[in-house]
Amino acid sequence: MLGGGAGPRKGTGYTPPSVAARILVVGDSPALVRALAGALEKKGYAVETAPDGEAGLKAAERDVPDLVITDVEMPKMDGWTLVRRMRATSDFALVPVIILAPVETAEERIQGFRLGADDFLPKPINFEEVALRVSRALTRGKRLTTSIKKQSTKRDTEGREMAALRGTLDQIGLPSVLTILEMERKTGLIAVTRDAPEETGRIFLRQGRVVSARVDGREGLANAEAVFFLLGWTSGRFLFRAREVEGDDEIRCPTPRLLMEGTRRLDESRRLPARKPAD
Repeated sequence: MLGGGAGPRKGTGYTPPSVAARILVVGDSPALVRALAGALEKKGYAVETAPDGEAGLKAAERDVPDLVITDVEMPKMDGWTLVRRMRATSDFALVPVIILAPVETAEERIQGFRLGADDFLPKPINFEEVALRVSRALTRGKRLTTSIKKQSTKRDTEGREMAALRGTLDQIGLPSVLTILEMERKTGLIAVTRDAPEETGRIFLRQGRVVSARVDGREGLANAEAVFFLLGWTSGRFLFRAREVEGDDEIRCPTPRLLMEGTRRLDESRRLPARKPAD
């Protein structure tokens, strides 16, 4: 689907696209998908639709979109699974994702941000709000992509690569950071810190592959389990620096597979019913 552009409305904060951004809308409600696609096309966006996460992932693989809007509850592959599959793939590591949720609860937001979602649109949808959310997500995505590229290709005065990458976890999730470093085959250390509670984790990479990990002060938490623990952080900071990494590969698992397992565990933990307190 592709529609004509429309002029900006004063006071909405909406900025129309200068070049038609490609948006993939995924959902199993034909009426909702049609309404969203129509609203976005009127704002000048090029829209493709898919009836479930499995079809949405295939559509994204055929032609990487600039942004994805996905429903949560769908057959074949739900929205949570679609997000974690995207964030474990280098082509989609920085593609903004907006989640459609019936009720925008704190639990859903935390789960979504852990998996790599960028924003939420609560149902029932306010279509006046859609264009604003989409515009903000696209702008933020472009700035983030530009910043990542600048940081990863920065050179010093002698022309040597200064392989450093830093940011906040609310700006870019750890799955995306690891996917980018895997894609660029970086060797070095990622330090991940948070303030509440105050903790630091360290992830070591060799040629983009995670080979070991530790969490300071948690002696029993190491390697894959440490990575899974750090993937659950929704706030904090990360800093990657290039350096030699010695020692054996203690994880022995490709980074994409490690991320898939970690985000699968996060998704599974969300679905588990809360334990009743012991009598």
